[in-house]
Amino acid sequence: MKIANVTTLLVRLFLLFWTVLFIGSPAAHAEESASYGIVIGSYQVKANAEKALVDSQLKFDQLGVEASIRIVVGGENFRLVAKVINQNDFDKAMFRIRSQIYPGAWRILLTGQKPVEDLSSRREMLVTQQESKDRPSSQDDGKIQIGEINPQRKNSNRSPIDLDYRLKVFTSVSDLESSDVQRLFVDSPSSDMNVDFRVMAGKDVGDFRFDIHYNVVNQIGDSLQSQANVIGELDSLELDDDFRLLSLARELDSGERHRAGHRLDRFSLQWQKNDWRISAGRQALSWGGGFIFHPIDPFNPFSPTAVDKDYKVGNDSILVQRIFPSGHDVQLLHVFRRDSTDTVSQSVASTAIKWHGFFGANDFELIGASHFDRQFLGLSLKIPLGPTILRTDIAAQEGLKDDDPWKVMGMMNMDFYLTVADKPGSIFLEFFHSDYGSQQTPSYESGMSDLLYTMIERGEIFTLMRDYLAVGTTYQWHPLLIQSASWIGNLQDGGALFQTTISYDAAQDQQLQIGYLANLATRGQEFGPNFFDPLSIYTFGGGQSAYIRWALYF
Repeated sequence: MKIANVTTLLVRLFLLFWTVLFIGSPAAHAEESASYGIVIGSYQVKANAEKALVDSQLKFDQLGVEASIRIVVGGENFRLVAKVINQNDFDKAMFRIRSQIYPGAWRILLTGQKPVEDLSSRREMLVTQQESKDRPSSQDDGKIQIGEINPQRKNSNRSPIDLDYRLKVFTSVSDLESSDVQRLFVDSPSSDMNVDFRVMAGKDVGDFRFDIHYNVVNQIGDSLQSQANVIGELDSLELDDDFRLLSLARELDSGERHRAGHRLDRFSLQWQKNDWRISAGRQALSWGGGFIFHPIDPFNPFSPTAVDKDYKVGNDSILVQRIFPSGHDVQLLHVFRRDSTDTVSQSVASTAIKWHGFFGANDFELIGASHFDRQFLGLSLKIPLGPTILRTDIAAQEGLKDDDPWKVMGMMNMDFYLTVADKPGSIFLEFFHSDYGSQQTPSYESGMSDLLYTMIERGEIFTLMRDYLAVGTTYQWHPLLIQSASWIGNLQDGGALFQTTISYDAAQDQQLQIGYLANLATRGQEFGPNFFDPLSIYTFGGGQSAYIRWALYF
């Protein structure tokens, strides 16, 4: 695709956003005097809401947002609603809450809301007790964030089972270099589209909770024809269970440019009693505090350029968690896998223990694990520094062979909140180092170590070299319109990626995103066109992509 064509496409879609925003948006015509609250959770059991409220008040205090939090009745649910003390700062507070602690938070007009009671003074309750009773948000990044319920859900008043649905359409158009090997199969620009329908069901029975997510996926596009996973850089989608314990995926149809299948992406049973929680089945889990890079999270981390982060791919595992009165907690995790001979084997499994605790105002995680039969150690720290938090994750792992040296991978980041033209925004910086990477840009045929190749194949790392810097920003143009941009630079060869996404909340249950990804690198650099064969006739990569994502929750 020519640069002019991509630019024209983006300009047209950008103008469409603004037209819909200022002409058709109900929020654009809302009364200035209206009093709004922020819904941060919804619960069917009042006791669960009471426990979650205590932790939410602490989170607000740490974030520096002054708000009174109450439980109000909404239909048959008990909602946690935060009322910002200074309504003139509502948009700024909303932005910070959504981007930092409650991604699914949404605004609500307070008129007509029936309060149950104000529990904000009940700080003596154990903060960590709330982390047990309620399920994660259905719009999650894979982290176990108990108590954050998807506010967009519309629970049936008749069904004894909680049901939610999501329909997502993700499409991308990519420019291909004239020497790109994909040009042997497809023309430029190449295009791809994924349609993903997800049904989420859950049921509480006493101390037990059962969750199941059913996925139907249809892939159409040139990536299938050229056997290149270009769209995988943007859309986290998986359709096979080749190495998982349970085979819960089936292909429905396939052709030269299409593939359809269905799978169970969540299939778990959870038991909760007081300070103990045990869950088993297909579930998602994330560790660490990286924005772009995730060195201490080997469990299907998102790609640095991934746009769709609603649902992380699950693993077949058992998780045991014990929460202590001090606020510390210990987790014991075992992930089951099958090897290349289709045998369930400890050599490809993961067994890990994590201790999460506090010292002063600081937060830490210590991890010890056996991961694919290699020893793995991890440390994560979160240290408040004035208006920001310094986060650092460090992981050390044995090599593939017993006599191989240990390798270290780590990241450090900080983020800052600011106001520009009375609109809230944020900036983050993140540095990443990997001993697994090469000193020089490797080709696809040589220069890549066996360990690096193995970790890329397992989806645990996405970079080829050692040192990277990521800079990102987010700005709220309007309460319904947020733009993010990030730059990821290779500090060794000078190559870089630039990505920007505009997110528009078209309705309470819809979101539209439009974005652009550019490889700012020349031939031979990591993010630029790389040589495909020893004769250097063909290359792979480089170019640019435009994408659109639309999601409907109902």
